[in-house]
Amino acid sequence: MWQYLLYFLIGGSVVALVAFLANQGNQLLAVIAGNLPVMFIFNTFLLCRIGGTTNAIAYARGSLLLLPFFILFVITMMMLLPRTNATLAALVAMLAYVAPSVAFYKRRQRLLQANEIIDKAEQTGNR
Repeated sequence: MWQYLLYFLIGGSVVALVAFLANQGNQLLAVIAGNLPVMFIFNTFLLCRIGGTTNAIAYARGSLLLLPFFILFVITMMMLLPRTNATLAALVAMLAYVAPSVAFYKRRQRLLQANEIIDKAEQTGNR
């Protein structure tokens, strides 16, 4: 339970630092601070501690697999911000991230289940 409080404090600190740097006119430093992989590192450490290196590597692999959808999110925000308000741009960009991410997840789950069925059938046929 304590790790969630730690995540909350770290996440809030990063947001506050980004806002502070942006208000001081240091946009590049704000971007650097906002993109530090702090939460990724903490999640990886937590997964290593709880489930071992295999779980941490699976988490890192999943992060890489979803990277194109994050890029789509950023591009969508950049395109919509000059044309609409920030709230609407963020909502549409989030949808542009979440929809393909969920579709990718569901497709991957179906493929994994299909492979398990094939493996079981092959094991049964080999006996």
